[in-house]
Amino acid sequence: MNGDSLYDALSHVGADLIDRARKTPPDPPKKPSHPIGRRLAAIAGCACFLLVGAILFAHFFSGRGNVSTSGLMLMAVDADEMDLDELNAKIGYTHWTERNDYCDPAQPGTVEIEILGETVSGTYVRSFYRYGSLVPFHTYRVEDGSEFDIEPHGKLTQYSWAPMTASERRDAGERISDEEAVAVARDLFEKLTPYQADDYSVDVAAYSETLEVIEILFHKEMEGIPTADWARIYLYKNGRPMTFSSCALGTIPKNGYGYFDYDAIDREVVGYCNKQGLINLIKSLDDSVSDLDETAFVSVDFCDWTHMITADKYEGEPYVIVSVRIRYETVRDGNAEESRIGLTFVSPSGKIHAIPSDPATPAKELVEPSGGLTYASNGDGTCSVTGIGTFTGKHLVIPDTSPDGDTVTSVADNAFCGVDTIRSVVLPDTVKSIGTNSFAACTLSEIDFGNGVEYIGPSAFNSANYLTSVYIPDSVKTIDHGAFCWCIRLKNVLIGNGLITLERQAFANSPGVLYTEYENGLYLGNRSNPYSVLIDVADDTCASIAIHPDTKTLGSGAFGACYNLTAVTLPDGLIGIGSYAFNLCTSLQSIVIPSGVTVIPDHAFYDCRSLVSVVLPDGILSIGEEAFAACFNLTDFQLPPLLTEIGKGAFARCESLTSITIPAGITQIPGYAFVGCSALTEATIPASVTFIGYCAFYNCRSLTSITFSSSGTWTIRHDDELIRVYPEFADDETTVSTGLSPAENAENLTQTYVYWVWEKN
Repeated sequence: MNGDSLYDALSHVGADLIDRARKTPPDPPKKPSHPIGRRLAAIAGCACFLLVGAILFAHFFSGRGNVSTSGLMLMAVDADEMDLDELNAKIGYTHWTERNDYCDPAQPGTVEIEILGETVSGTYVRSFYRYGSLVPFHTYRVEDGSEFDIEPHGKLTQYSWAPMTASERRDAGERISDEEAVAVARDLFEKLTPYQADDYSVDVAAYSETLEVIEILFHKEMEGIPTADWARIYLYKNGRPMTFSSCALGTIPKNGYGYFDYDAIDREVVGYCNKQGLINLIKSLDDSVSDLDETAFVSVDFCDWTHMITADKYEGEPYVIVSVRIRYETVRDGNAEESRIGLTFVSPSGKIHAIPSDPATPAKELVEPSGGLTYASNGDGTCSVTGIGTFTGKHLVIPDTSPDGDTVTSVADNAFCGVDTIRSVVLPDTVKSIGTNSFAACTLSEIDFGNGVEYIGPSAFNSANYLTSVYIPDSVKTIDHGAFCWCIRLKNVLIGNGLITLERQAFANSPGVLYTEYENGLYLGNRSNPYSVLIDVADDTCASIAIHPDTKTLGSGAFGACYNLTAVTLPDGLIGIGSYAFNLCTSLQSIVIPSGVTVIPDHAFYDCRSLVSVVLPDGILSIGEEAFAACFNLTDFQLPPLLTEIGKGAFARCESLTSITIPAGITQIPGYAFVGCSALTEATIPASVTFIGYCAFYNCRSLTSITFSSSGTWTIRHDDELIRVYPEFADDETTVSTGLSPAENAENLTQTYVYWVWEKN
């Protein structure tokens, strides 16, 4: 098929789908209608403009600037000047390339929808963007535990009924047949969508006998484009509905799950954008290479595809936006230079929105503490600032004292989430913690943390897209996961000398952050110590690595999945190790932890299956959840004498450990702590221990001797999780004495009462 006939074919499909979308009423009906029509229009447009855009590369390269045809426009700009945020601001959405949760203060607290003939009221929970979509979805929860997702115009995209209780599952009876399940699903499909089930293929795509769930998939493949629209319905085994969801951006691969096939479209584009075509395009847009012949080009390839799809309407038309950067190298006088050209496609309306430069940071207008904010007292003379209240200024200066006289010590969760008026924030020295999502999705470009903040919470500044620089003061000890993720303009990060814990993905998807390199490591720090925090390794195939001697902290996952790493020497000045720091370092054989470290965090050495020897300093106070789980060969190991806390599953499946002495400071042995330690033969439990969790010594087959340092009686009961499923077990408890022989104690803990919780009387 040549380019013209392919364009004609896709245009025919696209026109039909867009006509279908136009039939959608402009105002949402009381019953949220199915989004398939508008999404089909969008995906048809997506296929059209990508493929036709590729053809245009080869046929319309003469001249400079915009190339356009009816229903399609291609704009080429310098990649560094492409400001997608401004583009998104004009069309009213934020750019996401994977699902992200956030809070939207503009959403109503409650909404009503009609579901299967009944009016259902839901309370707002969160908002999110699905992969590849600019349409925000909003989740609401019904009083009975059901949840539903709607689009901005009230269209229902998913409904999850309240889960069955344990007793309902037990009384559900036999699983209905596939034919009966399809009949129930067909009825639901036609009640929840404006479409007829007869127009769709219907499959029992998958079901789980363990979960007792049946999945029914309705799908209709489109001609000429690698997509299908579909709806998926899950039923419990007795036919009761569990979840309904639908999407018009999906292929149906053999496993029956529907996903939009970006790769297929990318391959089509690459096929048309041949090397000669790209060279001509680059020459027409880049004056510096126009005088070079094609032999001067070393390489031409694609990078950073960004698919942004919306089924909503802009100026009356469904539209799709795709941004692409093309990376190329030129050779001049024997020197290779790398450059990029950014391309933005808009379809099918053919209109390009202005992409201005970054807005200038406004000068601070306010030096006095801001009034009108809201607070919540802690009842002890301190309080949290909880929201913007009546304050309308651009420059927020949080006072150190509330109007009621309480000292402001924290910024509450979600306090300023999504506030689009503030440009800068100043925190007083009295503030010690910043809560989850406190400033997420704000438009602030400056933040002054003061000198008192010790903790920055999860996603605190997630998607603060105008932040360009951040200085973390010495007072900060912990930056929690995702604190500065998706800050797309953030470049300069200075971290003080007090940081102990940098949690997962703290700066994830903030592509502009500048790191300091040393050997194979990427670091963040400050002017006096650029190597304060090791963030990641540049080459995760390395067998060894030299850490800079000035490093104070290993970030979360710093060496995660370095499968070939056999040895590493930690610097003497190290004070912090992040969670997952050596997770899946399956070749690591030994390690010595420096004396300044006091915490081994969650999953720090999970699945270091070759690890034989670990030397911990006496000052270790805590070992986190699954910190050494699946270290199958660990034999040379002693718990530090000052240890006060062991996490759940901390030594699960340490199959080579033969003995363990629990220090006197431990008060609780949590669930699964030593599960699967099959070589363990003896253990000593100190008098300080007052709690032993569920399955703490499960499958310790060789454990024949457990000595309790003090005899007494213990109450043995089922754990809370089991009681929630089987409430009849709530009163099922007994008393056991530990004044028995070591063999009898071992039998009780590893066999007779292994599934129970032990509490000292």
